[in-house]
This record gives sequence, C-alpha cells and structure tokens, in this order.
Amino acid sequence: MASKDLESVERREKTKKILSSKNIPIDESTALTETVKPAKDFDSMCKRAIASLLVIQLASSFYEGDRDSDNIEIIKRYLSMLDVEKSLLTLEKKMLEGKLTKEQLLSVTWKYEAYWSLVWSLGLIEDIADASKTCDFNTAISLVRDCLEYDEFKSKCKIRPESEILEMKDLYFCYYKAICAAGDEQEVRKLKLNPDVVKERLKGLEWIFSKQKDWFEITLD
Repeated sequence: MASKDLESVERREKTKKILSSKNIPIDESTALTETVKPAKDFDSMCKRAIASLLVIQLASSFYEGDRDSDNIEIIKRYLSMLDVEKSLLTLEKKMLEGKLTKEQLLSVTWKYEAYWSLVWSLGLIEDIADASKTCDFNTAISLVRDCLEYDEFKSKCKIRPESEILEMKDLYFCYYKAICAAGDEQEVRKLKLNPDVVKERLKGLEWIFSKQKDWFEITLD
C-alpha cells in the first residue's frame, strides 16, 4: 500500500475514535480523505479570512433589515485598508452593490462557519471538533476587528500542519456522511451535530485543498 494511502487509513482510524467517543456511527464504505497538498497558499487563506469576515458582518446586518448605505461604505474602507478587495467573491461583490436576495444574504451569513474553520487552520483558535453549535461570533469578529493593516493580521497567523488540517477535514466529512445517513430530523438530533455548521465548516476545509477559488461553489460530493 502506498505511503499516502497508509496516511489516509491512519487518519480515518483517528476519526473513528472521535466518532466512537461521541456515539456517532460511521459507514465503513465512507471514502477516505486523500493525502493532498493545500491548493491555497498562506496569503490566500489570510486574505480570504479577512474579506469574508467583513462581508459576513455586512450580510448579517442586511439580513436583519439594516440596509444603511453607510455600512457598505464602512466595509469598503476596511476592505481597502486591509488590502483584501481582490479577495472578494462574486456573491460578495454583488452584496456590496446591494443586489442580493434575502436567501443569498443568509447564505453569506452562514459563511461564519467556513470562516471559523479557516481561522482554525490559521492557528487563531484552539479547536473546532465540536460541531453541535455555531461559532463564537464575538471571537470571530475580534480576530479581524483590531487589525489596522493586512500584515498585522497575517503576523498573528501560523498555519497548522497539513496533516492536522486533513484530520479535521476527515472528521467533518464523516460528520457530514453521518448526517446524510441519519435521514429524518429526529435521527439527526441524536447525533448532536448542527447540520449547517458541519456543512459550512467542511466547505471551508475543502476550500483550502480545492482548486476552486469560490467557496460558494464548493460541493460536498
């Protein structure tokens, strides 16, 4: 067996132990997480984190009904100040033009969880293995809020080893497959996993290794 296949098997064994401790079943046919290199570099990850967090905050206020145009200008200034305008995705750019539907705004807001897995990968928070509840929004915001320039944020980050990120990706993939297999809502509740949290954090982890630039386009097939 190739060494990278051995790594995948060993990774899955670690995942199984965590799932067992949480009483979450695993389908033995669930595909292993391949050992691959990240497709995104350190700067891309840092800039995606900043840009997404700023836009997510704006989407949240829009979704709650506060569409003050001054808020858009404030976010634009921060995007410029932190030099991350070029990291905006298509849907995020449309939001800055005030063109998103409420459903699309909700989609952007849920990216708090993709952001959460990204800042974990950048070493800014300790652990994200608990997928039973949403992220700590105050902490999520504070990681960017006090930075006045891009290098200040970047200096706080230290990307985790690839093996560690792949282990978390494998865990979340198995969470996702367990939710899919559970079927009805009552069975999903027994897993003590928040399906939306699992889906969005997995997308964030997938984005790191995917050649797909737009994480709104990441699929979980």
